[in-house]
Amino acid sequence: MFVELLFNFGSVTVFLVTFAISLALWRSVSRPPGIPPGPPLLPLIGNLYLRFWKEGKFLYPILRKKYGDIFSVYYGRVLFVVLTTGDLVREAYIDNAEDMSDKPMLPSRTHNGSPIGIVAASGTIWKQQRKFAMATLRSFGFGKRNIEDRIMGEIRFLLEDFKLKNGQPFDPKTILRSSVSNVITSIVFGKRFEYDDRKMAEVFKLLDSVGSSIYFVLLVVFPFLRHLPVDLFGTQRIQQNLENRRDFLKIMYREHLETYEEGVVRDFVDAYIHKMKQEAEAGNKDCFTELQCLGIMRDLYEAGSETTATAILWLLIHIIREPEIQDRIRAEIDDVVGSAQLPSLHDRRKMPFTQATIMEVLRLENVVPFAVPHQLKSDVMFKGHYIPKSASIYPNLDSVLKDPGIWTDPEDFRPSRFIDKDGNLIKKEEFIPFSLGRRVCLGESMALSTLFLFVTSLVQKFVLSPPVGEEMPGLDCMYGEFIHRPLPYKLRAVPRNQ
Repeated sequence: MFVELLFNFGSVTVFLVTFAISLALWRSVSRPPGIPPGPPLLPLIGNLYLRFWKEGKFLYPILRKKYGDIFSVYYGRVLFVVLTTGDLVREAYIDNAEDMSDKPMLPSRTHNGSPIGIVAASGTIWKQQRKFAMATLRSFGFGKRNIEDRIMGEIRFLLEDFKLKNGQPFDPKTILRSSVSNVITSIVFGKRFEYDDRKMAEVFKLLDSVGSSIYFVLLVVFPFLRHLPVDLFGTQRIQQNLENRRDFLKIMYREHLETYEEGVVRDFVDAYIHKMKQEAEAGNKDCFTELQCLGIMRDLYEAGSETTATAILWLLIHIIREPEIQDRIRAEIDDVVGSAQLPSLHDRRKMPFTQATIMEVLRLENVVPFAVPHQLKSDVMFKGHYIPKSASIYPNLDSVLKDPGIWTDPEDFRPSRFIDKDGNLIKKEEFIPFSLGRRVCLGESMALSTLFLFVTSLVQKFVLSPPVGEEMPGLDCMYGEFIHRPLPYKLRAVPRNQ
């Protein structure tokens, strides 16, 4: 009798376990009712198998054709709702900003489960940090003539370095990254770095070694992978690189802490330390902290340097590949500025073709194809679809910027698309390389100013071309954490007086 009961109990247990596993597997391959449509799911990994096939930049246009302008993908059990038109992004980020402006937890922007910085923060912390950051940056010249002086001061170092190449082939990547980053480091850290500085070389190495975005997605979806004894998917390496990047910022922060003098504000970090001390004296120790300062330091550095330097690298490729465009920019510079002085931001409004070329590079190459995703505050109905609070809203900016319904021949590089019949600059609503809404890129204004001044100064002083006897730089790309970068290439910069 006892054996029979034990057998029956065992059978029931096996049945229940089997049923539970089957139910879990069924749920993992089924979309809940009302969720935007999307590709078939596999157990546990969802649609991750597609990202091993193609990067999101190339995958999402394929999915859009099959499932429509709004569709969904599951990476593991994390739901991403992808928006592919300007109207959808605008409705989500502006008309529904109150419900769709939080940010999901990303491993590169959290510490012990809490968001750090501005990009990853939501709610009150985000408002406080952004308000302080914007006010402080304005005091250091953001949006004022002072920022132009900082940019031009660095450009003079860059031009001298280009001149020292004596027209010989070189890879411009390190020089441009160092030069552009020096503009923001002068504001944030109060110093510039030499182009061959070992600290900065190590930072650039870490930025390049984060790895393919598919492995970064794995780290987001399956954070436990970082704790496995064997680094099968490269996630532990990514995690270590992220920590090493943070260590560099810690060194800069602690140097400031050791040399800080009350009443003396040398740079952004000093201003933040002053704010921390004020808040601590008032009994508020949770909002303005060392970790938050490190997070904002990272956000400002990336927004003001890495993406801008990458855009310049793309622009140089295009004007080398199409010298007639370079010649036309140079003619505009000669006509408006001449050769006696360097271009200034005051000249920008008189140089529509140069601005159009910059805009076309930002449209076609779109350095950040996907803005950092937003997360919902609560369950919502959007365009007839049910989207749960746990979902992330993913704006496919690349799709918006290459929508054939908006841009004729969107894969062609054609600056003239931004010039009207009277020679004036055209600004379309769908031109959103910096995203839009209340979480628009913090460094948009500075990025555009830096792009204009760097490019016009280089074209004014040098004729840029590929190495003699070598092919033109290609348009192939690679992906890191979020950024769409060109492959390494070399160019020649021949001074115009030679």
